[in-house]
Amino acid sequence: MVERYLAGDGKGWVKVRYLDCEGDYQSLPQYLRVGYHGTADGADVITVLEGKSMGRIALVPRRRNGSSYVREGDPWLGGAEILYVRRSRTLWFGFHGYVRAITHVDNPQMYGTFDLEIPDTFHSGGLPYESMSIHAGTWFRIGHEGDRYLHAGYSSGGCVTVTDVAAWTSLYSYLIRRRIGDGIGVGVIRVIDDDKVKFSNINGWSIVR
Repeated sequence: MVERYLAGDGKGWVKVRYLDCEGDYQSLPQYLRVGYHGTADGADVITVLEGKSMGRIALVPRRRNGSSYVREGDPWLGGAEILYVRRSRTLWFGFHGYVRAITHVDNPQMYGTFDLEIPDTFHSGGLPYESMSIHAGTWFRIGHEGDRYLHAGYSSGGCVTVTDVAAWTSLYSYLIRRRIGDGIGVGVIRVIDDDKVKFSNINGWSIVR
């Protein structure tokens, strides 16, 4: 077995069929780390090495032209750092300044620092927004339990929802190749109630007291 990664379709996902169960195809996110075993019946055989399905063996059908979704290389970057300021409804990442984001007023995302997980599955709640961002169906879970996510949209039930939907593609691109080294997370999100934040082209964002 050799270590490789998945190169997704236009939306950033790859359809696979697990060998340990009978059923429909499931989706795995692009850039997911996998172990490659070879080919069988026109499909690539992999072991998932990180994320929700870690340890499972799957078949990855090839594209119609015969090319493989399984690629060689080392595309990963270090862990992401995101800051969400609840008071001003701004979310800061990388060197991009901020985008607008909300959480539910009666069920808000808690304050603190939380891991952001490797995407678990395609979320159909993003379908209405794909005309603005092709990656709107990719959500990043906040923490390791519960159903709070970082995602794009116009309403929130308690997630951190990026309402600048057209900017979601930039945020997705910043996150999807990031890893913190535990096989689960892409980075962290820090949630604060403080609007004393400034943006620097050198240091990204910083908090000013």
